[in-house]
Amino acid sequence: MSNKRPNFLIIVADDLGFSDVGCFGGEIRTPNVDKLAAKGHRFTDFHAAAACSPTRAMIMTGTDHHIAGLGNLIEWTMHNGQNTTKGGALETAPQRGMPGYEGYLNERVVALPEIMRDGGYHTIMSGKWHLGLTPERSPHQRGFKRSFAHLPACSNHYAFQPELNEEQPPRFLEATSIPLHMEDDHYVNKLPEGWYSSNGYGDIMLKYLKEWKEGEDKDAPFFAYFPFTAPHWPLQAPQEYIKNYRGVYDDGPDALRLRRLAQLKKMGLVPEDVNPHPVSAEDSPEWEDMTPEQRAKSARAMECFAGMVECIDANVGKVMDYLESVGELDNTFVCFMSDNGAEGAAYEAYPIVQTTVMDHLRQYYDNSLENLGNGNSFIWYGPRWAQASTAPSRLYKAFTTEGGIRVPFVVKYPKSFEPASGEAAKPITHRFATVMDLAPTVLDMAGLTHPAPTYKGREVVTMRGESMVPFLKGTKEGVHDKEFIQGWETCGRAAIRKGDWKAVWIPKPKGPERWQLYDLSTDKGEIEDLSEKEPERLKELLKLWDQYVLETGVVTLCPDQGRFVEAMEEQMTENGWMEYEYWHKGAQPGMENMQKFICKPPRFERTIKAIIVVGEFFISGFNIVLPGLGDALSIPADSRTWPASVFTLVTGAFLLPFARLADMYGGYLVFNAGLVWFLIWSVIASFSCDYVMLIFCRALQGLGPAAVGPATIMMLGRVYRPGPRKNLVFCLYGASAPLGFFFGIFVGGVASEYLSWKWYFWIGAMVLGLTVLTAIFSMPRDKKADLPTDLRMDWLGVVTTVPGLLLVVFAFTDGGHAPRGWATPYICVTFILGVAFLGLAVYVEGWVARQPLFSTALLRPKYMKLLVVTLFASYGIFGLYLFYASFYIELVMHAGPLQAAAWFTPMAAGGLIIATIGGFTLHLLPGRMLLLIAGAGHLVAMLLFAIIPENGSYWAYVMPAMIGATVGIDIIYNVTTIFITTSLPRDRQGEAGALINCIIALGISFFLGLADLAVASNEHLGTRGSFKVAFWFGVGLSGASLVAFAFIKIGSAKSELTHEERVNLETLGPGHVLSNGHDMVARHSASGQELSHDTGT
Repeated sequence: MSNKRPNFLIIVADDLGFSDVGCFGGEIRTPNVDKLAAKGHRFTDFHAAAACSPTRAMIMTGTDHHIAGLGNLIEWTMHNGQNTTKGGALETAPQRGMPGYEGYLNERVVALPEIMRDGGYHTIMSGKWHLGLTPERSPHQRGFKRSFAHLPACSNHYAFQPELNEEQPPRFLEATSIPLHMEDDHYVNKLPEGWYSSNGYGDIMLKYLKEWKEGEDKDAPFFAYFPFTAPHWPLQAPQEYIKNYRGVYDDGPDALRLRRLAQLKKMGLVPEDVNPHPVSAEDSPEWEDMTPEQRAKSARAMECFAGMVECIDANVGKVMDYLESVGELDNTFVCFMSDNGAEGAAYEAYPIVQTTVMDHLRQYYDNSLENLGNGNSFIWYGPRWAQASTAPSRLYKAFTTEGGIRVPFVVKYPKSFEPASGEAAKPITHRFATVMDLAPTVLDMAGLTHPAPTYKGREVVTMRGESMVPFLKGTKEGVHDKEFIQGWETCGRAAIRKGDWKAVWIPKPKGPERWQLYDLSTDKGEIEDLSEKEPERLKELLKLWDQYVLETGVVTLCPDQGRFVEAMEEQMTENGWMEYEYWHKGAQPGMENMQKFICKPPRFERTIKAIIVVGEFFISGFNIVLPGLGDALSIPADSRTWPASVFTLVTGAFLLPFARLADMYGGYLVFNAGLVWFLIWSVIASFSCDYVMLIFCRALQGLGPAAVGPATIMMLGRVYRPGPRKNLVFCLYGASAPLGFFFGIFVGGVASEYLSWKWYFWIGAMVLGLTVLTAIFSMPRDKKADLPTDLRMDWLGVVTTVPGLLLVVFAFTDGGHAPRGWATPYICVTFILGVAFLGLAVYVEGWVARQPLFSTALLRPKYMKLLVVTLFASYGIFGLYLFYASFYIELVMHAGPLQAAAWFTPMAAGGLIIATIGGFTLHLLPGRMLLLIAGAGHLVAMLLFAIIPENGSYWAYVMPAMIGATVGIDIIYNVTTIFITTSLPRDRQGEAGALINCIIALGISFFLGLADLAVASNEHLGTRGSFKVAFWFGVGLSGASLVAFAFIKIGSAKSELTHEERVNLETLGPGHVLSNGHDMVARHSASGQELSHDTGT
């Protein structure tokens, strides 16, 4: 026996409160659970999700329920009276159909019984599944060799179904009244005679264990999952158990709460000085205000609940007695727990219950006092009794306060793992643990490993829980580190905890609908809100909350809960949601019309929008595939920004060296080499097996556009003479930005929804391949005679400029998202080092290098310095606008992803229109006038978002802002690019391209960093208010740029002299024939500030 691997028995009660069993201070008779506690250990800080199927998903997978497919109960996203956050004001329908909210255990996870079965264990289950309704989602398909499973959330414990007339059950009851079961791979048409849920599941578990012990698998260890449907409502139990509690609860729930609290303190389960949270039960009358009849029924409801708990204990006892009789108990890991806090909803106050449900119950059920607890009764016990069992904690099930998520946990370890000393050896431990820790513990004890990142050909995520084994061995002080981080979300209720500090967001009417902060080390009842006293602590926790949302895919229902909202409108029709609507007439197993009520809902892929730079396929599209890719490669939450940002980081840092290479060896070679390099690393990236390889590939990918960008502008600048044709070409080149942006999002979305993340890279590689072939055979090659013979690489400039740009851009990009913002040490260090490197680069380039990467000659043309500074600000304005406008539209205006994309289409269409018009008009209009128009466009765009009212119209505010932003960026890009390339000589066109692209990267990074800092500093204003700060910052920046444009005198982009021609003209004097054979007549304006020319034939 000592060499045999341990067995496992996981027992779960449904809606059991913290103090409902004897070993946790309760008066209910639970001798078998108490015996388990006497032989084992009790955890007082053990946590589940706030509701049943989310917890069960975490038990079965060891990861967060938002990842595993049960982000919410499937029943709570239906329009059945429960979908408004259990009586609150937030609608849960936006979560319907989103990834992580499929309503069943999805394909992104491998189930614990699958691993145990593959590892040689005999896997059995009897009880509540609640992780899928169809055979494809059944326990049998997820690893159990034998299973008898209750599939939905709840049903009548006696399998009583009234003979209805023609009407259907009320919507509130339709999915919770039919005892839908499966045994192994088939539905159960009829339950055994005399069925009562807990007894039935106990008998079947005993049967499966005996089959195992007497069968061919007897030498294999077993993994048994024993989840009850009790004591979930309807409150029903055999009368022999209910009668044990006659008169026990006649003094009401408040008296029971005081008795339970006193016992908890006496047993050392809560501190002696604990301050319990006040009871919150506005919809339920006080005990003193009830009539004698109401009190009698209320007390009887609690008696029924107690009877259900005692019946659970009896069935736990008969299973444990059998294991002891066959000599297996000592070698078995046994744990007992609840799936969430006690159920305290005051359903009688729900409008749908007050009308149709109550009428239905009066017609088909007998809720007389004498009949309560029988199969044809239907009752629940309400918030006051629930808070008697969750005390001293706040609230109950469905809330992310401690009353909803802290549950009793009793565990007996196998003899071989029993701790001998230390914290783990104590009968009671106050260390934190969660239900996600069960799967890693089971696998560790069984000597098995989790198969991530793949399982049977599909990609699966890793576990988030921690094994208890190091804690048992004494190598760790707790299951988790003291500064652990854990998040929760259910029905829009949210919480994030780090160590003893916890931030909670509870909607009205049970909460203030804002973030609250508690120190659980001194405030177990979550009474004293410290959010105003400890604003920095709250800020730190909210950053961790954002990471949790990104990492798990939470679909937040309120903008105040973060910027990463994936859906703010209904995504799927009501009738297309459930895979099996089994409650309809004729829909039950074995009935002729059953198949009519089974469907395959469409699947949505989640996207997290973080727009940084527009116009790059591998930037915009990559952010679309990043969530699924991150899960597939198990990228940690705090590392998920890197695969996206490292691409632009490397591109921006290497622009100047590649610009020099383009000037040295020609744009044709560098352009095509960059494309081929881009192609190679795009293909290699598609085979990334972990996030280190992915980041490495993305960084090397970034070298491609670093080469292509300057080379493109260099070639266009060299090939096209100043004039209308050059104007058109550069305008069309600028218009490719919005087209590339939308193409990237489109391909990323298609790859995510219908293919896989790998296809994003493959499709990008195909496009790159076609581009390479086209470029090789259509682009003009550089003539050797046109290339400089004495130009060399400035290596000293490379080793100072590249790390300087890398460090500075990193600091600006990451500064607003670091744990302490710009006060984070690594941000300060990288910024200081970056500035030091750039300072050294200035010295090298200005006084040491003979052929500097960035020559000050680039800034010599009149107005160039002011233009560069203003251009730097303008690109910052545009980046700021894109980033905050997109989030404002989704988080404040509550536009869904598709609607938001549609609202941005004026930018794509406007880009094409302005490019086309600009190509034919830039030679007619003065550049300064165009820049003023562009500056006004930016100002209008920012101002409209700054003043938009809370329910502002799209047509009055958003669409004009989109047009203004498009006018601003497209005109500025076209005018300044043409001016810069025309002002510089042919052998400096690569540097011109590098200058333009550096201004883009640095401008966006710098001003987004400043805006993000401003927003973070004003989070107390709420999401809308803090975003307004960013827009007003943009208004000020736009106004300053507009004033600066007034002092930049750029003429119209006419058929002007090239830089070389102007130099030659100034050397030879007017009237000479220049080397290109064109007869030029130079006309200098009186001020000498504008140049134009006439061309002869």
